[in-house]
Amino acid sequence: MAAAAESEPEPARITVLSRGSTPRVQLRNAFIAGTTAQGSIALTQSITTYAGGTEVSSIDVPPVHMAVVLEVGEVATDGSARVTGTYPSVEVTDDGTLSAADLQQLQSALDPLTAVTQTYRVTARNEVSDTEVSGTDDLEPAVGQIVSQLAGQAGGVALVYPREALGVGAKWRSVANVLLNGVDVRQTHVVTVRELSGTVAVFDLEITQVAPRQEAEFPGAPAGAKVEVTRWRLTGSGTTTIDLADPLPRAAESRIGGTQRLRITQGGEGGSTRTDLETETVLTR
Repeated sequence: MAAAAESEPEPARITVLSRGSTPRVQLRNAFIAGTTAQGSIALTQSITTYAGGTEVSSIDVPPVHMAVVLEVGEVATDGSARVTGTYPSVEVTDDGTLSAADLQQLQSALDPLTAVTQTYRVTARNEVSDTEVSGTDDLEPAVGQIVSQLAGQAGGVALVYPREALGVGAKWRSVANVLLNGVDVRQTHVVTVRELSGTVAVFDLEITQVAPRQEAEFPGAPAGAKVEVTRWRLTGSGTTTIDLADPLPRAAESRIGGTQRLRITQGGEGGSTRTDLETETVLTR
């Protein structure tokens, strides 16, 4: 699966590149306790793996559709809120790319996601902290990586608002170090305000993920193996429509792709793998 956040990111470093046109406003969440929002997330992936320069597998993962429900709990006087996310249903679409047996195996692996509950605190500037996840005991390692990826799409956790007042055309850069699939990655978002009307804003995003050479606890690696990341670069783009009074975007989509290279050493022998991947995530209400 593609890179999915599996730990809380450090506070993002925000640089405003342009404040945009007037009138300008401060972008701040205005959640109301007891609000519930529902949507559906669709995830599709294409993954090609090479070993020693030879292609060993190429998989187009069928679209996975997942219902998401976010509920706002208590809202503090500073505007921060406690949000709980659940995933009532998950379904793999039979698009003909997998055999009936493989399709059923994938569906069975994903079914435990419906038992997952996530809670987190989100500030008025959309900074997320105090994340807690339960119900993951029955998840396979690769499937577990999806959880935070989907929640991030649902809650827009990467989209931290600047302190400054902004208008249409404003642009800012957000940089954070995050742990993705056991790898320390520098994640950069360049965000542009396309539309701004009342509490509703439309943002365009440019996304980059890069990682330096490092050893990593990579999910799915053989027991006792040493895994070294030798290259990690993913780039992409996205669009998000947000109502500042709603914990779930009205609509969102992102596409990201690139290359991950690993060197795996076990028992004195080593080899290199390369994974080329493309991921598309779409949120609808």
